[in-house]
Amino acid sequence: MRYEHFMQIGLTVNDKKMGHIIIGADPKFTLDNTSGLNIVDKYIMVKATLEELRFKVKKVDISTSMFGDLSIGIIIYDSDDFNKINAGDIVYKVLD
Repeated sequence: MRYEHFMQIGLTVNDKKMGHIIIGADPKFTLDNTSGLNIVDKYIMVKATLEELRFKVKKVDISTSMFGDLSIGIIIYDSDDFNKINAGDIVYKVLD
């Protein structure tokens, strides 16, 4: 399988209403460059401390900080592996 670096995880949230959310950022994404964020219904791989975990993306949301940086929120379909990921883990797009 081929992968492409997507972002580093800053925070994970398990919200009763929205589901499993992975929040992070990468400087390559800007307000002028959001084309690479189209990953809905595609797969991502999270390189956790001891293993590589694969998740299907349900939704992607972006927000901006006061400084204009993008924060990326990835909502994934339910998975028992969600609890294995942590801040600092790296997210990759699955290319094939």
